[in-house]
Amino acid sequence: MGAGELHSSDSANRRRPHLVGAIALLLDQSETLDRNLLWCAIDAGSWVTPQLIDTAVFVDPSFPEKARVRVDEQCPVLVPVGLTPAERHSATGPDGMLGRSAKMLASLLAASASIPSLERWASDLQRDVRIEQVLKEDAWNKSDEIVASWMTNVRRAFLERGHLLAPKAT
Repeated sequence: MGAGELHSSDSANRRRPHLVGAIALLLDQSETLDRNLLWCAIDAGSWVTPQLIDTAVFVDPSFPEKARVRVDEQCPVLVPVGLTPAERHSATGPDGMLGRSAKMLASLLAASASIPSLERWASDLQRDVRIEQVLKEDAWNKSDEIVASWMTNVRRAFLERGHLLAPKAT
């Protein structure tokens, strides 16, 4: 599966390590890899937060609880300390803290719509004034659209190779 099939057009060098990890988790049928590392990458901010959150939908049965906790806390991003500005930009993207939090929030809400137990919760939150204000900070990223597109494309790419991807949580 080519990298271009699964993500948008940002510089691939900045996101390739996270996407490689995401694909490894998706292929890990025996579930031997540590899903907590996926959440660490999400919590630290990433160029590919939407794709990482999609991956969490497919690999983590506790996605609903983890999504709710992060949204309730307004999706704080915990950028690793000690990074130079250039390293931080390369690791987490160009947004500031609010933009990174908005990217995570938009991605969590969009991905939650694919899980029956979270669908109404996510829909209701979209109409919350406080949430609407934060989501405006993600307007140029269009994380919700990336979530939908990547979820469709990764499912199709895996199905073409004989792997059916379905959310771990219901």
